[in-house]
Formats: sequence, C-alpha cells, structure tokens
Amino acid sequence: AFYDVLTGLPNRRLFTERLDALVEARNAGGALGAVLFIDLDNFKYVNDARGHATGDALLRSAAERLVASVRARDTVARLGGDEFVIMLEEVASREGALRVAQIALDQIKSVTEADGNPVSISASIGISSARGHAGAARGSAALLAEVRAAVSRERESQRINLETALRTLADGIASTRIELDIAAAARDLSPRAAHALLRCVQEAITNSVRHAGARRVRVELRGAGDEVEVSIDDDGRGAPHWEQ
Repeated sequence: AFYDVLTGLPNRRLFTERLDALVEARNAGGALGAVLFIDLDNFKYVNDARGHATGDALLRSAAERLVASVRARDTVARLGGDEFVIMLEEVASREGALRVAQIALDQIKSVTEADGNPVSISASIGISSARGHAGAARGSAALLAEVRAAVSRERESQRINLETALRTLADGIASTRIELDIAAAARDLSPRAAHALLRCVQEAITNSVRHAGARRVRVELRGAGDEVEVSIDDDGRGAPHWEQ
C-alpha cells in the first residue's frame, strides 16, 4: 500500500521512494529541493478529550489544508499519527521554502471545526534541504531525522504562558467544569518544564473526563523555580462526593 487510508495522502513508504528520487536528482545540483516536517500541536489532547472521530476529522482537514498550500508537483504525505511531511520539488531558495512553511501554518490554523466540534490547532514545522552531494550522502532517512529533531528543539525552546494554555484547554471541554488555581511562582517556568507540566496536566484532565466521567475537575499548581506540585481533584467515579 502506498496511500494513507484516513487522509488519502501518500504514506511513509511512497514518500520515502519519492524523497530518495529527489535526493538523487539533486545530487547533480540545480534547484533546491526541500523537506518540511509538520507536527500538529496538542493533537493528542484533542483526540483524547473529543474522541477519535473528532481527531480523525481534524487530521483529514489538516491534510486538505496542506495540499492546498503547495503546487501540484509537490508531495504532501502523512507519516503516521499527527505527523505530516511536504516535499518541495523545486524552490529558488531557502526563503521560498520558508514562505511555503508559513502558508502551511496559516492553513492549519484556519481549521476551526472537526466533526461538529470547535477546535483550535496549530503546528510546528522543521525544514531541511536536499541538494548537492551533501544531501545525497545523508539520504532520505537522515533528512527526515533532521527535520524531526528541528521540530523537537523548537518546541522545547519556546516559552509558553502556562495559565493561558491551561485555560484554553479548560475552555475546550464543554462537558466538564475545570477550575484552575495557579500560584504566581508556578507560572514562571523554563520552556522545558512548562511543556512537560502542560503535558502532565493534559493527561490527568483527559483521564478524569474520559475514563472517570468527571463533570468537575480542580487543578492546583504550587511551587517555585522548576519544582511544581500538582494537585488534581475531580468528582468522577471512585472520587469522594463533592458538596456544591
């Protein structure tokens, strides 16, 4: 099989074959070929909190937007999960690849509904070039590894407003009242600590809502520096009864 069942896009196998051919062709020089690795931000939360039907609809919408971002001769593929990749056959310069990346980001952000549910989505993108002997020597696997690593570094270096991110998370779950109590010291975290804490709280809230059927969740964050104490209580199955 060469195509992704969910989105209809080329899958990893077909993309790798096309990328191998591009790298080999660019070995002789000529126009720049580029690979854009796209990872949807917070997709796991949407998939867990809203359900797989919403997650699948979001992936299909993202795929359609990415295809609309490029030319007919370029390739958009789904590698798996929430990972997509674009292969640009010919671009005049790295700036040209950056312009396509920005268009792709804007297109993904334009997705505001999936399976009848409101969603807010963004993405992180890494770029690698495929031209000349250096590109051919690295090969397609190395190029993909480079852009995936670039995305990971970008995410770990970005500062986030933890309170805003958690309130956005809370607002996205209409079925459950989520109360946030975040101490001032817990808001000033390093990017790495903030992202790790956000993932931890997302996972805990998802478990409370989906698996325990909670209608009310209270999240408290206390601490200083990068040491934060997390307390999460809910009224789900197995929890003590909460007085209103």
